Amino acid sequence: PVDSRLSILDYGLFRQDDYGLLNLRASLEFEDHGWEVAIAGENVTDETYSLRATGDDAGSYIDVPGRPASWTLQARKTF
Repeated sequence: PVDSRLSILDYGLFRQDDYGLLNLRASLEFEDHGWEVAIAGENVTDETYSLRATGDDAGSYIDVPGRPASWTLQARKTF
């Protein structure tokens, strides 16, 4: 949707190509022992993107680079 308060120039300055992020998580659960081990990945395709936010009506904004690919090893024990 187009915001009527923004001009064509504003949209040119704020434009960002569409992107998708792929997050994955795979786990093994050992119910008899109450353990779970998992590996999780965020942005596994290492997509380059930015997060943009504004907090005022003056048109200023902040552009923050998105997180690169990251992997996590997780372990959980239930009692």
